[in-house]
Amino acid sequence: MQSKNKQSAVIMNVGGVLADSPSIHFKAWSETFRSRGISFADSDLRRVFRKDQSLLFATILGPKADPDLVASIVKEKFKLFVELAAKHVDPMPGAEKFIKSLHDSGFLLGIASGAPLAHLQLVLTQVKLKQYFPVIVSEMDIAARKGSPDVLSVVVSRLGVEPARCVMIESDPDGIAAAKRLGMKCILVAADGGGNAPEKADIVVKSLEHLSVADIKSLLK
Repeated sequence: MQSKNKQSAVIMNVGGVLADSPSIHFKAWSETFRSRGISFADSDLRRVFRKDQSLLFATILGPKADPDLVASIVKEKFKLFVELAAKHVDPMPGAEKFIKSLHDSGFLLGIASGAPLAHLQLVLTQVKLKQYFPVIVSEMDIAARKGSPDVLSVVVSRLGVEPARCVMIESDPDGIAAAKRLGMKCILVAADGGGNAPEKADIVVKSLEHLSVADIKSLLK
């Protein structure tokens, strides 16, 4: 175990790192749009559905989408996501083993995400990992998006560690850039190798199967 004066933390996103919630979000958006007769190319939705919602709706509905329609779609999509996630969420490969090993080695663990808190808690519960994360910061805590350093700053503060003693694990390249700005070490989980990331991660892996506690410790030396 780590001594308290050298406590380190690992902060991560949920979707694409711990759980395959992105596929559920995609299905929920897709079914919601199609139930309203809104046509779109799957490739366009895949490109934007994990980005800011203003970009998503500008892409699917156009730049002058009716605000009331947008609000109605968001409400319907959120409801459908909860229904789908309550049935089943697949954990990402290696997630459970890796998180348990970090916990057993004394690392503090936190979540930084732009998703609603209820969604995060549901997904983490479904993949049986919620108990390992004492700090979960979502858009319900602060107004900033996931990619903002403010989100990470809140997690770091609540964990009681310095950014230099933290490793951020992300599936979103924008999250890597935000963590780098705070002075964190970063790991990108990317099935495609992360070639399009705007900021270079310290380590790039295809899944948590390819990470170990030794990798985390080596970044914090």
